[in-house]
Amino acid sequence: MFDEIFYINPEYHKALDDIESMYYNGLDISFILLEMKRYAEKNAFSPGEKEGLMQYLIMFLRKFLKDEGDNKSLRLLDSILDSIENYDELEDMYQENFDEQEKSD
Repeated sequence: MFDEIFYINPEYHKALDDIESMYYNGLDISFILLEMKRYAEKNAFSPGEKEGLMQYLIMFLRKFLKDEGDNKSLRLLDSILDSIENYDELEDMYQENFDEQEKSD
């Protein structure tokens, strides 16, 4: 399933590798989502392609987390996605979470 998009743009394969790498390096799911949004903005040629690419990357992340057995991160991902109306809100949400973490440290 995930190979299909490479016919459109083989560069997307790097995004999938980056998602896995960020996860294995212990980065927060909200940060990974934010990086996915930035990647889509940078690499999509139209708003429709950006939306499609984000949906594709989220499907990949969801499957990846499921394969890893990381139900906690999967629930967090679903919670974040349920709480936003569009992907542009990810930046504000991440900044709020970062500020809260900084205060608690």
